[in-house]
Amino acid sequence: MNIGRKGAGILAGVVGLLVAMPTYVDARVLFSEAESDSVVVVRTADIQTADVSDIDSRIAGVPLDIVNVIRGFYDALSRGDGAAAQEYLIEEKRNRGPYTVSSIETYFSNLSPRLRVGRISQNAGGKIVVEYSYGRAGGKSCSNRAVVTTVIRNGVRFIASIQASKDLCR
Repeated sequence: MNIGRKGAGILAGVVGLLVAMPTYVDARVLFSEAESDSVVVVRTADIQTADVSDIDSRIAGVPLDIVNVIRGFYDALSRGDGAAAQEYLIEEKRNRGPYTVSSIETYFSNLSPRLRVGRISQNAGGKIVVEYSYGRAGGKSCSNRAVVTTVIRNGVRFIASIQASKDLCR
């Protein structure tokens, strides 16, 4: 089930009111802080829990609306889902160069292990830095970091630019 980003926001408000817990939402992920100091992660396909301290250490100091967009985008990349990934990009980036549905699907669906975000942080200049890892052919393990810039358009946050550094593969 895909209820869309705006529908997820409405769902978050309803869930937040029903269970009286702080909530933030992405189209595919719902995080609610529970009394037991854990975060409940609800996806359309599965249910799992993650430790709050782990979540906090990976997103320290980054506004949650930005985290939602970045997580949604990179989660879509990790699945090789080009159409879903494009939902998080500004209109001008969609269907151009490496951001076409086919480019995303061809490249990211062939990674093994799949792309995984390790940390989302804010650098001294206030820029958002995403650290991630993935695998390549021949068993190479790669890691990288990217500076991600977001903007708000019509009340919705989108990714405006991604400046990745050079991949480090072993």
